[in-house]
Amino acid sequence: PATGTPGVGGCLFYNPFATGVIGDPAARVPVFDLSGSPVTDGQGNPVTVPLVNSAEVLDFIIGELTLDGQSDLTVVDAVMAGDLFDLPAGPLSIAFGFQYRDEALKHDFDDNTNRGNFLFVSAPIFDFDASRDVYALFAETRIPLLENLEVSAAIRYEDYGGMTGDTVDPKVAALFRPTDWLSLRGSFSTAFRAPSVFQQFGNQTTLNSVIDPRNPTAQPFIPIRTIGNEDLQPEDSSAFNIGFTATPAAGLEFDFDWWQFDFNDIIIRQQPEEVARRALIPTDPNFDPGLLANGIVQLGPTGALAFVQSQFVNAAGIKTNGFDASFKYEFDTGLGTVRTGIEGTYVNSYKAPVGPGGAIIDVVGFRNSQNFTAPLPRFRFNAHAGLSRGGHNFVTFVRYIDSFKDDQNCGGGPNFSDFVGSDPVFLTCPDGLKFAKVKSHTTVDVQYSYSFGGTGVLEGMVLSVGSINLFNNKPPFVNTDGAFESRTHDPRGRMAYVRLGFRF
Repeated sequence: PATGTPGVGGCLFYNPFATGVIGDPAARVPVFDLSGSPVTDGQGNPVTVPLVNSAEVLDFIIGELTLDGQSDLTVVDAVMAGDLFDLPAGPLSIAFGFQYRDEALKHDFDDNTNRGNFLFVSAPIFDFDASRDVYALFAETRIPLLENLEVSAAIRYEDYGGMTGDTVDPKVAALFRPTDWLSLRGSFSTAFRAPSVFQQFGNQTTLNSVIDPRNPTAQPFIPIRTIGNEDLQPEDSSAFNIGFTATPAAGLEFDFDWWQFDFNDIIIRQQPEEVARRALIPTDPNFDPGLLANGIVQLGPTGALAFVQSQFVNAAGIKTNGFDASFKYEFDTGLGTVRTGIEGTYVNSYKAPVGPGGAIIDVVGFRNSQNFTAPLPRFRFNAHAGLSRGGHNFVTFVRYIDSFKDDQNCGGGPNFSDFVGSDPVFLTCPDGLKFAKVKSHTTVDVQYSYSFGGTGVLEGMVLSVGSINLFNNKPPFVNTDGAFESRTHDPRGRMAYVRLGFRF
């Protein structure tokens, strides 16, 4: 019979430490009561239990989590296209059509998951089954106004029904070639993104590290439930682009594109830290004691943060702009054909609603650990140089990611690099310290490949060998779980590969 004492009667002992898995299977350890005294049996002998957890113990505490998920997408398209009539510079082409989409998503979890019986999650995850129908009409045209000037236009109508509603989105673009080595381009368009079926009707619970707003050094792993929101409004946006391509000499090419995007009513998942702050910090501009009273935020027996529920919501707008640029040069030598190039992206501005009250802040150059945006290094590029001769091809890539400020940690101590910046997003650094800096990161990849010619079984075969991150450059240190920024950097270090492919 059960006695309430591990190792005595029907009670089993569970070792929660690593020795419970990798310890000596033959080892036994004594059992102590809450006062620290050894537990004895009826004859006064010390009770001992196996150091390594038995299969019986593991079977008792481990359960099986199952999800029967089904996603269905049915699409029906009807398109007509052709030339309406001829212009001096060429035919005026047009296309128009209709589209119907049926989108469905279903999640069916096991009973233990529905009830929240798994200790590591401890919050229920509910089943859901949802679908919607979408209807669309679209048209586009290409108009060659002059031999060196072409204009294209398009328009699309979509109807999602319900709270999502419908939208009409146009696009106009122009391509101008003043010389045979220079082309200028520009475009303007609007777009519409409806909330997904999951964002409207789904739910999930995950275990996340969350910063307790009452004590920023406390970052407990707690269940975070994210629920759908049937009242979500669709996102809408406008996009502007202007650029050029120049080929001033044989084998030489320059590309440049300036881009700007304005998003409204963006759909985001509430950050758990933001919800907890609104529930627990009376000075927060959006303080709401009902979040705690209604169980949206829950505290444990000691008052520690224990659970947060967030949902998908519409935030304010995002305005971002920057440019993409590339340079390519290809030329022949006595050794073979040399190909070089570099492609880079520079983010000039990315203004998003973050922080208390949804203040609009430029988050470029920040890690953005406490808001919905991803880390945003201001600059990154990929450069390459290669040599080809016959079936042989060798190429080297250099990949660079700029440094950025860590808004989760203040600078100082041997594990931090130079102090940078002082613009607070959420964290306020004491004593004049500034945010820590996540260093820039550069990796080098190499690849050699050989294309087999001729006929027979080798025809179209390509053999490649190479290395990713040849010099094993580790990701820059970040004072967080894992010690690196997983959304930006790859922790795997040097990797080698051999690949055999066929070209048909």
